[in-house]
Amino acid sequence: MGSPRKTTLRQFLGSVSGAVRGDVSGALEVWSCDKAKDLTEAAHKTIDHLASVLEESTRTGLALLVTIESVFEPAAFPAILDQFTRDADWGYDRRFRLDRVANTSGETTVQTCRLTAEFTPGMIKRVLAFNGGFRWNANLAVHGVCVPDSAVQSFLAVDLFRGGELPAEVEQIELAFKLDSDLNSVDIFKR
Repeated sequence: MGSPRKTTLRQFLGSVSGAVRGDVSGALEVWSCDKAKDLTEAAHKTIDHLASVLEESTRTGLALLVTIESVFEPAAFPAILDQFTRDADWGYDRRFRLDRVANTSGETTVQTCRLTAEFTPGMIKRVLAFNGGFRWNANLAVHGVCVPDSAVQSFLAVDLFRGGELPAEVEQIELAFKLDSDLNSVDIFKR
């Protein structure tokens, strides 16, 4: 685990297009579950740690936007979307974006789907949950940001973690996180 180290938002996000005016400085915490009997227990502990950090960091006026990417197959993305809309914290006022997915060639291909939505800290674990474990797959990616409510629409229009164009409001990011694909470690950027 180790203590947080100084970094910038540009370094945390990696290669992005657009300028981060004045680049935002913050602290990077890398949290990894080293003491677990198996990957499922490690993922539970890691996601619980992330939820506790998000609970502390989200406050009135901030929205938590989470992106979950997964393969389009029966036990993966459609199930994640179904779980999201069935969650106790879901409502018709919940802001979200679903990226298009298509197989227009008719060839056998693996498609990756992306849901970016307004979550509560506990929703991440519940949406990914499956039979006491999680919906792991080769293309699973989970990341997110805490931004002011007024900036949500701009952030729903882009994917910061895939080299997308940065919205002008990028400097308003209070917290950003990236879970690793095994869900047993998380990088957290805080201003």
